Formats: sequence, C-alpha cells, structure tokens
Amino acid sequence: MVKIIFSILSLGLLNACVGSNFVLSDGFTKVPISSYRFSNKYKFSSDTLKDIDINYFYELEYSYDSDPNFYKKGEKIAATWGKTLQFYPNGQVREFAKKFSNKNRNITGNRGILYQDKYLFIDMYGAISDGAMRIITYKIKIENDKIFLLEKTFLGGDNLCRVFAKKNKIPEDWKQYEANW
Repeated sequence: MVKIIFSILSLGLLNACVGSNFVLSDGFTKVPISSYRFSNKYKFSSDTLKDIDINYFYELEYSYDSDPNFYKKGEKIAATWGKTLQFYPNGQVREFAKKFSNKNRNITGNRGILYQDKYLFIDMYGAISDGAMRIITYKIKIENDKIFLLEKTFLGGDNLCRVFAKKNKIPEDWKQYEANW
C-alpha cells in the first residue's frame, strides 16, 4: 500500500514538473515554460520542410473522421473556428486562432515542432478534452498545398483529421519574431 501511494505521489510530482506552463499575453494561451525543449526536436532537418512553404500561412478548411491512414470515414465538417498554422525555418510550428492572430509569438499561439520519424509529425503543446496541457502528436500528410493533421492515437479508433490549405503570404514584419522553443 505504501508503495502504491509513493508511486502515485511520484507521478504527480513528475507531471507537475513536466507540465509546467505559463500563459501568453493574450490571457488564455498556455505554452511550456521557457526552459522546456521538445523531445523530438533533434529529428528535424531542413529536408523536412521541402513540401511546406514557410512563407505562407496554412488555414484550416475542414475536418473529417478518419482511420489511421487518413482515409475518410465520414463527411467533411466545415471549419467553424479559424485556425492557422505558421511554420518557421528551424522546424518550429505555431498554431493560433485566426481572430487572435498576432505577429509576436509571445502574445498568442500554441507551440510545436515538425520532425520526421519515418513519417512527418508535429508535436504540439495543447489542451486535451479535460483542459489539461500535454504534447499532442499529429501525423502529417502533404498533398499539393494542403496539409492533413491526424492526431496519433494508440487505441486504433477513428480520429479527426484536420485539413489546412496554403492561403496568405506571411507579412515581412512577422518574420522578425523567431521561434525558439
């Protein structure tokens, strides 16, 4: 019994240390503490960006229920909330709500990294259904100017695939804000 209680307390302490975050200036976006480093960051190489134009925003167009291989299992679901992806030359990714867009990455935007490990992936720091913050891993598929993000699950059930399309050119003054997470 003592061993079980000690294990639970240890896990809670570990989660508290790993899950530390702070809120950006927008008042609600939580990001990891500045000393946090994504564990898959070393798997990024410049070749990973060969099919992604880092000079453009990618905006959410629609989503659909999918199997683990991106095959549709339902109708398209229109995007009712505007989400945008911004990619940086060093493999960092920022996702933000279109209506809260800001060039300064310290004001708004979830943080993530792009990497390749047989397939393309994005690890994004974000909230799960109960509001807890964790790393969410998305498997990536790129077709022409569309990026498909499929949340990686280990249970093999249906997943929501979000489809982003290349839209607007990133203004030059946005490029002064480097991503360094």
